[in-house]
This record gives sequence, structure tokens and C-alpha cells, in this order.
Amino acid sequence: MAFPAAKVGLYLTPYEVEITPRLVLAYSAGLGAGGAAFLDDAGPDGLCALPFQCVSPEWPVVLSMRQLLGDSLSVEEARRGVHAVQDSRFHRPMRPGDRLVVTGQLVSASKIRSGVLATCKLVTSDRETGAAVTTTWTGSVYRDVALIGDPTQIEVPPPGE
Repeated sequence: MAFPAAKVGLYLTPYEVEITPRLVLAYSAGLGAGGAAFLDDAGPDGLCALPFQCVSPEWPVVLSMRQLLGDSLSVEEARRGVHAVQDSRFHRPMRPGDRLVVTGQLVSASKIRSGVLATCKLVTSDRETGAAVTTTWTGSVYRDVALIGDPTQIEVPPPGE
């Protein structure tokens, strides 16, 4: 088995989440964050999630790729996927009360020295308005896995800022 370049374009399984005060407080406390914005749910400005809390609702979408590629990768090959790239653009903070939807698409697959680099574009948006909250480019290296087909890329991340 191997990673099929023909799967580029595959839409990942969406994930919905409601951001609650408990989620924000637990994440912030677990990382030892300081500052009232992240820990004081009774403060005058309200509570705000740490920017990198975006990875929590993104992770189920990323993991869905393993299931969607299940007919192509063996369980062992799928387990060799190592998170290697994370480039998140924050459009606005996540706040308690937000109802968010994370969608994703496999946008590239290429052969690299250690295996295959697969890149996904994830968009976290407000369920009610559709406005983007976070856009993330995330890549996994599938170590010692072959690429079937030519390297394929349907979308390129924007240049760094």
C-alpha cells in the first residue's frame, strides 16, 4: 500500500464544536497561561481562547484523513504520520458561545526524502455567519511511505507575513 496522490482534493470530515467557558478555562489552565483574558470568566471583557486552541477542534478533522485513506494506507502506514507543519492565520479570537465548524481538504501530496508530505487546508468558521475564525495549513510526513502517482498540489499556502 502507499499514499495515493490521486486523493488530493479529498474533503475531510467536518467537525462542529461549541466553545464553552469550561473548554477555554481548561485549555488555558492546562498550558499554564497567564492573563485575565484567558482565565477570568467573570472579567469585564469576557473570556477569550488562546489563539493556538484552534488545534483542538482541528484535530478530529485531521484525523479523519486516516479513515478516508483507509483503503490506501495500512494501519501501520497511517500511524507513521507525523505532524510536521502548522501555519495558522487568526482572523478573530474564539470566545465562549461561538459555534464553530471546521472543514478541511487535502491540498497536496509530494514525495520527500523521508516519505510523503501531505498538506491539508483547514478553515474554522462561525456556524451562523460563515465568517472565518482561523485558517490553518497543516502537514504530516508519512515516514517510509511511498507516493503513488505524480506529486500533486491544488492550492498553495499564502506567503508568510
